[in-house]
Amino acid sequence: MDKPRTIIWAVMVTTLLFTTLATPPSPWPQQFPALQSLKIDTDPENILSETESARVFHNNAKKEFSLHDMVVVGIVNEEHQNGVFNRVA
Repeated sequence: MDKPRTIIWAVMVTTLLFTTLATPPSPWPQQFPALQSLKIDTDPENILSETESARVFHNNAKKEFSLHDMVVVGIVNEEHQNGVFNRVA
């Protein structure tokens, strides 16, 4: 910390270097295959497999009620081996 200007310059150069490496793959992905940007999928439907009972029920409910936007609440039951899909006695 004796040379704050050197540290500031090193951080600025490092930031510019990483920005330079991260920017080109977005507009020109074919020219920079080694620097491909991440593909982020934020659709919660794609987290579950096509045959998962919760997803099948969700798709059927969307069809039946002509739904487009939903609020999803996650429920976890760690006390039963079948999770939330169990019959309560």
